[in-house]
Amino acid sequence: MLDKITLNSVRSCLNQLAEPESKLPLGESDKLRINVRDETITIILEISAPPEPVHEELRKQAIELVQQRFPKFTVNALFTAKNTAAEKPGEKASGVAKVKHIIAVASGKGGVGKSTTTVCLAHAFRKFGLRVGVLDADIYGPSQTRMLNLEGKPDVNSQKQLIPLQADGIAAMSMGLLIGEKTPMIWRGPMVQSALQQLIHDVDWGALDVLLLDMPPGTGDAQLTIAQKAQLTGAVIVTTPQDISYMDAIKGANMFKKVAVPILGVVENMSHMLCENCGHINHVFNRGSLREDLLAQQMEIIGEVPLTPSLCRDVDTGKSNSIEDSLQDVYAQIADNVINKLEYSRKPAPSIV
Repeated sequence: MLDKITLNSVRSCLNQLAEPESKLPLGESDKLRINVRDETITIILEISAPPEPVHEELRKQAIELVQQRFPKFTVNALFTAKNTAAEKPGEKASGVAKVKHIIAVASGKGGVGKSTTTVCLAHAFRKFGLRVGVLDADIYGPSQTRMLNLEGKPDVNSQKQLIPLQADGIAAMSMGLLIGEKTPMIWRGPMVQSALQQLIHDVDWGALDVLLLDMPPGTGDAQLTIAQKAQLTGAVIVTTPQDISYMDAIKGANMFKKVAVPILGVVENMSHMLCENCGHINHVFNRGSLREDLLAQQMEIIGEVPLTPSLCRDVDTGKSNSIEDSLQDVYAQIADNVINKLEYSRKPAPSIV
């Protein structure tokens, strides 16, 4: 079926609509990108002005037109706008000035698979045709250097900004690249906050559709610094199924809500184990009552990732780009859900004393 889909045929559908700024046919816009993966069509349009209701209406019309033409495909449309973070006169431009969406991948506690979710979600976004970056913001326990199989030290550009390393088309930066994998970070809070701001703003991220922040666990100073300074589009919360983990996930989600950061969804990691021999689903962890409490707070579970030995092996050995097909499908669905939930406006975060 895929060989019958061409970029021109999708663009032809979109020519019935007009680009908001130039008023030219949308399908002819040089700001339009189209990606076809498996049975999903993703439409990406870069807009120069801050997003407005007209863009959301155009997004819905674009999905409807392409869906009518290709009814057996899932159709997504993402309109990305320049980061609206203000710059002071004479101030060096922030490294995230050209990043469209900054998404925190967070958890209320450690050990729930937050970093694995981040790296696998980054690869899934790449396969949808998005330009993706990963910032390993866990200063005390950076792990993306190994998961993305990163080697070497980052260079510095003429603006004295660090240049991210590349891993399978993903721009990546981690404190692990600067200090080494086995060096402990014995820093107090203010030093950590300063380092985080530098990793966000003093790295030349370039033009990205999505920058994923692999957050440190918890709800302390480091997390608040990122939530207030990084111009987040939203947050994805990672948890495991049992009550003790859901309790911390709810706390983490509520922290983001207090600083006006939307929750894009919850990923239930290690949700179940699928027997490799008979296919029986075994819920290793007790699925507690707090799962319903989370759903009652309108925090949608956007993915359930099975506990899979091969995933652990692949991520630990830097092969996160080649996980088995069934897992790639799981993360592709999570990425698809996030794309459909991305906010089109950023509200300034209130101060927290």
